[in-house]
Amino acid sequence: MAVGEESGSLDSVLISMSEYYEREAFIRKKIASASIYPIMMTVVLVCVVIFFMGFILPSMMDLIEQNGQSLPAITQLIIDMSNFLTTKGWLLGLVFAIMAIALNRLIKIPQYRFYYHRLLLSLPLLGRNIKEVIIARFTRTMALFLHSSIPIVAILNSLENIVGNEVPRLAIARARERVIR
Repeated sequence: MAVGEESGSLDSVLISMSEYYEREAFIRKKIASASIYPIMMTVVLVCVVIFFMGFILPSMMDLIEQNGQSLPAITQLIIDMSNFLTTKGWLLGLVFAIMAIALNRLIKIPQYRFYYHRLLLSLPLLGRNIKEVIIARFTRTMALFLHSSIPIVAILNSLENIVGNEVPRLAIARARERVIR
């Protein structure tokens, strides 16, 4: 906005910014709505597995034990997992909660956040989607700034904070340093 004030084109800068933020909101809404189905299916799957291992499998075990039959190794493994989940499932939940809290704290440290973001970008489906969002955000912002006649060094400086991922942020910082030289 400061550049728009200086250049006398504040109105066009504000219109461009408005369009930019509307597109950003639209993309966020699309990502959120696209995420609902996989999340719900995962929750349903986890509930079905818990129900099966907690209720169905134990009643089947009683029936098998009454007949005195020996079980195949895979079946015995599933039964052992079921026994563990029914007796110590809370421990597994506690471990996952501790891991989530630790990961959340680790990604607040810049060095670890870089590795976390690099890992996210390397994931097969999610990584591609994240890259597409970053590229779209980068190009829209770059177009907005170039349209407003902002110098390239200032654009790259702003883009470092806008991309939202440490991997491209560092690449933009290196590019900015090369432009300055």
